[in-house]
Amino acid sequence: MQNHPLMNNFKTAWLGLLGAMLLSSCTAFYTQAPKLPDVALMEPTLTPSTAIDPQWWKQLNDAQLNQLIDQALQNSPSLKTADTRIENAKAMIAANRSVLFPQIGINTQLNRQELSKNYIFLPGMDPVTSYGLVSLNFDWSLDLWGKQKHLLDGSKYRFVSAQAQLDAAKLGLTMGIVSAYIEFDYALKVSQLAQTDVAASSMLLEIARERYQKGLIDQVMLQAQEVDHNTYLNQLVMAQKMIALLRHQIAALVGQGPSFGEQIRDAHLNPQGITQTPLGKIPSDLVARRPDLQGLLSQIYANHADLKAAHLDYLPSFDLVGNVGFQAFGLSQLINSNSQIYALGPVINLPIFNAGKIDANVSAKSALTDQAIADYSEQLIVALKESADGITGVKVASAALQYAEQTDRAAKKVFDIYQQRFHAGLMSKEQIEKAKIDFDRYQVNLVLVEKNVLNAHLQLIQALGGGYIANDSSQQLSSQH
Repeated sequence: MQNHPLMNNFKTAWLGLLGAMLLSSCTAFYTQAPKLPDVALMEPTLTPSTAIDPQWWKQLNDAQLNQLIDQALQNSPSLKTADTRIENAKAMIAANRSVLFPQIGINTQLNRQELSKNYIFLPGMDPVTSYGLVSLNFDWSLDLWGKQKHLLDGSKYRFVSAQAQLDAAKLGLTMGIVSAYIEFDYALKVSQLAQTDVAASSMLLEIARERYQKGLIDQVMLQAQEVDHNTYLNQLVMAQKMIALLRHQIAALVGQGPSFGEQIRDAHLNPQGITQTPLGKIPSDLVARRPDLQGLLSQIYANHADLKAAHLDYLPSFDLVGNVGFQAFGLSQLINSNSQIYALGPVINLPIFNAGKIDANVSAKSALTDQAIADYSEQLIVALKESADGITGVKVASAALQYAEQTDRAAKKVFDIYQQRFHAGLMSKEQIEKAKIDFDRYQVNLVLVEKNVLNAHLQLIQALGGGYIANDSSQQLSSQH
């Protein structure tokens, strides 16, 4: 029995389609996992570490600070910007998921047109007539190769990345507020000590003026005392200026105007809780602890999912399309049984020649994946350095605090002896006032070292992720690769 020529053409087309599919499948199914740097290889001296409280700032036991941070987390513009990224990522997930389901819509077309007499034209038909079309359309993209699933995975990873960026923004905001609050506390203490020095220098200046009037000292010595007094006054003014600036800075971080800063009362920090941050070596779960690293890691997997989807463009796509409705020339005939139309069948699209469009898209997705890996590797090195610096900074600051406390205790004993001698009449008023100023210098050094200790612990907490830990969804998505 001889085959019909049309059947032979049909077989030839299918054989050609099958051959093209076999050739393209060699490069279409891309399964190579992204090559990520191994933390253990980059830094072999890792150790487990105790988790940090997500609300670590509450260990400072300052109710005003807690209120400021709570208000900042609600009003900060930077956090609202991060929230919009999350909403955008949610929308992308919904958009990519919707492609997996059938799409149904209505198509309506009504117009007045002139028909070509050299095309489809019935004898006796008016060349100028009305045309109507009303149809219910059906389109279902059959994701046989999993391209849409890869795109959906990519949008999910970007959602996780947006969440990590929000957590990183929260960490940066809380760190900024606590850092400014520590400086505010330090400025307050320096201002109080400066007031003591101004009072003492005022007394010394008064004594110098009395001696000058009595001819006991010359004008040069009086002017020298006035210079010292003005120096202490300048120190007080500078401390008060710093207090005002820090009030404004804290208000801005909270998301308020400068006048809000005037409502901030004196700080009452208790560093005992926060200075109990565990020390040692860099924790082995550093990547899971830092939101910036988690965000970059999720971005790698998102770009990699896009790369796998781009490779599948080499394969043919299969859609199931159909429609049902009415179509007619002459609107009076539109809703008529003879005007009824319907169609249902597959649509196959096989790329043969596209001037390198698919290759360029694959190369672009591959480059984005490589760039994301490079960014992650660079930030991982920064994270390791910041963690090591934080641990070293805490150790050095803690040792300096011990020496400063020993010096302060010794200075206090000396000053107590001077006060006893003054009350016993063995020291003059001038000598005791100078002793007060000398003792205040040790006090200023002590509060400076205490501030450095708090800042060192703050930097360590930030380097370790500030209590952040990768959520289950992030770990689950990462495990798929």
